[in-house]
Formats: sequence, C-alpha cells, structure tokens
Amino acid sequence: DEYLRFAEQQPLPLPQARADGASREFPGHRLFTVFQNAAFAMNLAKLGGRQGWSVKLRHPRLLQARDFREGNFVVLGNPWSTPWVYLFEDQLNFRFSEAPDGGVWELKNTAPQAGEKAVYWSPPAESRNGVSYARLAVLPNLTRTGVVDLISGLQPESTEAGGDAILSPEFFTTVLQITGGSKLSDITGLEMMLEVTAVDGTVQGT
Repeated sequence: DEYLRFAEQQPLPLPQARADGASREFPGHRLFTVFQNAAFAMNLAKLGGRQGWSVKLRHPRLLQARDFREGNFVVLGNPWSTPWVYLFEDQLNFRFSEAPDGGVWELKNTAPQAGEKAVYWSPPAESRNGVSYARLAVLPNLTRTGVVDLISGLQPESTEAGGDAILSPEFFTTVLQITGGSKLSDITGLEMMLEVTAVDGTVQGT
C-alpha cells in the first residue's frame, strides 16, 4: 500500500533556490525507470512482435496484486525496486534479504547443495567492475493459470544480464535441453542463479 501511494518518495530539497528564494523540491509521484529496464522492455516488445505475442508494457506502480491472478508476466527487478516480487518470494530457494549491516541486498540459499554458497552477494563497486549475481525463476501465477518469469539481480548490472539471458534464443534452448522441456510452461518451477561479470557497468558475460 505504501508503494502504491508513493509513500517512500518524500519531496527532497534541491540545493538550487528558486528566483523568489524558496527552495526547489524533487518532484515525486513520477513514473521513472532506469535505462537498462527501458531497453529490455523495447527488446521484449520487438521479440514479441516477431513471435506473434501480445506484449503489454506496464510500470509496476500501475499494477495491483489481483493482476497476477490472470495471464503471463515478466517481472523485472528485485524486491527493493519491484515489491511485487514478494508475492512469489516464499516459493523460491534463493531469496532476497537485506544484509545485517543494512543497505546491501544479498541472495540467501535456503537449502545449499554441494558446491553452493549459503549467501550470494557483491558490493556495488564490484558489481560494476567484477562479479555479481542474478536470479531467474519461472513460477505459476496466483491462480496457476499462467506463468510469471522473475528476473532479479543484486545490482542493475546483474538484472540487465538476466534480461539479456531470457531474450537470448540460445540461452532458452539450453534451458529446455537441461530440463527436457519443449516450451516455457514445461519449465514452471525452474529457478536459476547466474554469475555475472561486468566492466565499467557493462555486462561482459554470464
């Protein structure tokens, strides 16, 4: 409810004063997004057009929980940027949480297997020039009549890499080969962790 009411977007004073001497304020209640997300949305729409899909782009603030009862969704972002992810978080093994020292998100592995870490995280500086992590998950919608694809990175670079992955025919083919599926609905319940490398904020590989 606070998210939908923009409760966390309080007016912020800006250093430049207006001509009448009053302080300027940052205009809240606007629908912003980052460049990477806008680019992903455009590429998804283009891919949808080629595949004959009907793709509708919606800002997360214009959604309601009830919307996730019908249809298929691609949800881009982690719980901090897109709180609708919390509708599905308890179904997943890799779950986002805030690090104990605050301010840094991490992915907790609730049931580590051999060779897996209990926690995956990276500081912003390392994500921009080094390694970060993204989680991909394919789950049923709230009524199990459609599919929800979650693309969530610890940092913008890793979220971008997750988006690049699902738009790659080669990646999707590899996933189907690993799971033995033939279409997206066959892999509902899939969860994957991607290790992402970036240089100067630009994704180099996963």
